[in-house]
Amino acid sequence: MLNEKWKNIVAKLDFALQPIVNIKSGKLFAVEALLRNYYEAGAFQTIFDLFDRAFEEEILYQLDIELRRKALEKFTLINIKDIHLFYNLDNRLLYMPDFTGGNTSAILDSLLLDKKIITFELSERGTIKDSSAISSMVKRYKQE
Repeated sequence: MLNEKWKNIVAKLDFALQPIVNIKSGKLFAVEALLRNYYEAGAFQTIFDLFDRAFEEEILYQLDIELRRKALEKFTLINIKDIHLFYNLDNRLLYMPDFTGGNTSAILDSLLLDKKIITFELSERGTIKDSSAISSMVKRYKQE
């Protein structure tokens, strides 16, 4: 659970949903959730500063879950059928002591969203300490 400081930061953060268009058909294929208002939320100079601080405080996974929920809630406001959401994951969340599975499925279920709508992009940020951990995470997400 996030502490009050981080809850206030999350409350001030927002997402821009950038369109991804199929160039053959010209139709909207997906949107990518891009984090906004990070400076206003906590005077972070860059998005990387925000995630680095969360990593240092060992709350990166908790933060990501709240941001994932927020991005998916905003996604539900788009009234266009059969589009996907691209969401960026910081690979360092694997190294958080509270990292667990099943949270994305629970959020999707609570919002009545099909599990096939979300595509995760792994950030290059941070060092991958164990490539098998990334492989395990990808396998878990595919299964869910």
